Amino acid sequence: MREKILYCVAGRSGFDATKREAGDIARALDCDLVVYHAGFRPWTLLERIAGSTGHEAHELRGVEGDAALDGCHAALEAEETRESLVEAIVDAAERHAVRMILVPTHGRSGLAHLVQGSVAELVVRESDREVMTLRLDAEKPAAVAGPFDRVVLATDLAERTPQALRHARDLAARFGCGSTLLHVVESFALAAYPMGGVVDVVGIENRMEETARELMSRWVAAVGGAEGPDRTEIAIEKGPVLSAIRDHLERHERPLLVVPSEGRDSVEDSLIGSHAERALRIANGSVLVIPKGSLEF
Repeated sequence: MREKILYCVAGRSGFDATKREAGDIARALDCDLVVYHAGFRPWTLLERIAGSTGHEAHELRGVEGDAALDGCHAALEAEETRESLVEAIVDAAERHAVRMILVPTHGRSGLAHLVQGSVAELVVRESDREVMTLRLDAEKPAAVAGPFDRVVLATDLAERTPQALRHARDLAARFGCGSTLLHVVESFALAAYPMGGVVDVVGIENRMEETARELMSRWVAAVGGAEGPDRTEIAIEKGPVLSAIRDHLERHERPLLVVPSEGRDSVEDSLIGSHAERALRIANGSVLVIPKGSLEF
């Protein structure tokens, strides 16, 4: 049985802005597409769409046959819900046993973002499926043949990095692009040194970089990515983690940032979101969040 991707759309404009990328992703991963819309109007059954007077129903009619989705075995599902949008998406993902959830997003800004997070962040928080964002405001360069021109795996050197790297390299091969294993050595400063003397901050950071590069090189070699046309590039940046990741991504036309998620494990995460959720806020393109359970193999 072919795997499925739940492609969430709020209306026709969101579908049109992301359909090409969604189709490319589904074809590359050899998955069927469930084009999913949840609304609060009484049109839960597909058969009712034709006779519905709802605005979204008329907009979405026939999208499963759009040329951008050729070869994807797409099907439209529209339902009413009394749940929150996030709950409806998570329930639909469970119902269809999908591999991945695609969530078009503008992101949030200001107080609403800090307090609630975007829909994509909330789906990441609640679902145990892979979640990929599709930026509604990102234009795909004509020079990029597939959905992405680079798969960038961000690592904090956790134990599951080799498994995540295999997954990222498989995605890069399917998307026809290169891959990068990225780590950020976070800059730091010591406000006080109780024993006196001078702290060699630069030396400490350089040793951290050397240690990270050695470990990353071993991981890349272990998954067969050290040489050849599909070799994985190792990149180490310095600075605040999120801004360093954003600056690295801006070197590519259409990057996919891959972030393994360990969930929430601290009071800080509960207040401002997990590392994966925060990565969704700063990326200039699409982000794929891989839940912990997907890497246990």
